[in-house]
Amino acid sequence: MIRLIASDMDGTLLDDEKRLPPSFFSLLQRLGQKGIRFVVASGRSFPILKEQFASYLDEICFICDNGACLAENGVITQANVIPPALVSQVLTACASQQGMIPILCGIHGAYMLARNRQEVREIEQYYPNRCFLSDWGQLQDDIVKITIYDVGDASKNTYPVLAPLFEKQLHAAVSGLHWVDMTNLAVNKGAALRRLQQRLGITAAETMAFGDFYNDVELLQNAGYSYVMANANQDMRRYARYIAPSNQEHGVVKVIEYQIFQQGANNPVRFSPYYSA
Repeated sequence: MIRLIASDMDGTLLDDEKRLPPSFFSLLQRLGQKGIRFVVASGRSFPILKEQFASYLDEICFICDNGACLAENGVITQANVIPPALVSQVLTACASQQGMIPILCGIHGAYMLARNRQEVREIEQYYPNRCFLSDWGQLQDDIVKITIYDVGDASKNTYPVLAPLFEKQLHAAVSGLHWVDMTNLAVNKGAALRRLQQRLGITAAETMAFGDFYNDVELLQNAGYSYVMANANQDMRRYARYIAPSNQEHGVVKVIEYQIFQQGANNPVRFSPYYSA
């Protein structure tokens, strides 16, 4: 029986215009009536998730900043803070390279240097609580995630440089074409999901998860019913048992509707168009 459903946001639950499926909130209410908890598992920070789901904070659990923060009932309940000295080392490494723009995600805000503001237009979309600093010495917050914006291809430029450099200290994951996220070791969406499962008394076998990118790998690996989106890179399919329709087709909602409300949550999930990966 499925008791917990976790979904990534960008490229998964959201369409390419960053919109939720029109029927999502009605689906959320119906899941609640069945006692099924829904988890938003995102690389996004809690302030923007809190804003987007303002009317449903008591009904949704949030895995934020790729697992660095957990939030329930509208407040952050757990945070995995990166040591300040290590944050400084990453900033120094970025400054020594071309095309790497760091954004520091803290408990109270997201921070970047004011001189990079025009280069990273997405910060206004992803970080409503953004703060622009003249220098990093102005920073006064605990940092839970360092995200680096690569002006080119993050998987070819930033990740090959920073991941090996900090592999013994930080977990690095490519989270989009231009983005690499860095958190403390052992921090990822899957580890956060396990903590939530343990607290709720729910097993992986009772969990359904959806994702599309490399920062979703551990999330998928900790769910008995794991779905990679049809729009994901081909090599992501090895990390999930099944394939869901694309985000543009509202694949998350379609699978949940079929599996929970049509076929029945106790039956195996293998049917067209949602098929084995």
